[in-house]
Amino acid sequence: MFFRSGRFSPEAAAVELVGEALLCDVLDVTVERLGDWWIVSSSQDWLSAADVEKVFRRIVPFPEAGPNSMRAEVLLAAFCRDVVTQGSGRRLAIAGSPDAALTALFERTCRQGRAVAFRC
Repeated sequence: MFFRSGRFSPEAAAVELVGEALLCDVLDVTVERLGDWWIVSSSQDWLSAADVEKVFRRIVPFPEAGPNSMRAEVLLAAFCRDVVTQGSGRRLAIAGSPDAALTALFERTCRQGRAVAFRC
């Protein structure tokens, strides 16, 4: 119901996050893999106008994507064992926790903007 193929995959989740960021006028979105972690990041915070904790915990409307659309972050919390986000200098573990490699990556690269990391 939420994914084009009809089932969850990390690739489909990354595509949803990238599309969401682009609809929020973010122009420099990247997708990286670090082991089994998927990281979607940008130098701009596509969640700056949202309640960050809420978008990962509840279905939140996303009118920028059209009628009956919702933010994609809640799908990560539903389908992934670990979900971590960082923005505005604040790191938030939604599910599970980051390992040492992800923590080091966040320390080096995520000083501004937004990063969402997840693994299934």
